[in-house]
Amino acid sequence: MPEVFPYLYPVFHEHTETGAPVMRPLWFEYPKDVRTYLIEDEYLVGRELLVAPMLSEGEVKRSVYFPKGDAWVDWWTGERHEGGSQAEIAAPLDRLPLSARAGAAIPVQPGVQHTGEMARVPVTVLLVPGADNTSRSYEDSGEGYSYQGGA
Repeated sequence: MPEVFPYLYPVFHEHTETGAPVMRPLWFEYPKDVRTYLIEDEYLVGRELLVAPMLSEGEVKRSVYFPKGDAWVDWWTGERHEGGSQAEIAAPLDRLPLSARAGAAIPVQPGVQHTGEMARVPVTVLLVPGADNTSRSYEDSGEGYSYQGGA
């Protein structure tokens, strides 16, 4: 599985610019979907990734709600789920229930041991079929705090 660190980097940058949380309750991005107000066991990482962690020992599937307004694609199987729907999702021990927003463009790369290796590893953009295929990208030198001055 490709690592999503290149996706996380601009999400953390957005946090420093706007204060938007990295891990977001569903209602943060979907305030018009009132069902999201009561969901406490799912969250978004940035705008594009929906995480539904397993919270009960021994279970291998769980019910996941997909916020209304966007379709979602299972990271592992490619199965599409319409927004506003709920589905039973397989969650074997080696696989976190994870979905990507349809239309997202998510930068990924092979795993690295530390951020210093990132510059030498190619980045691939994973396009999730959907409406807009847009994403935000952010890069800096990877060292120090010169980015705070615009470098």
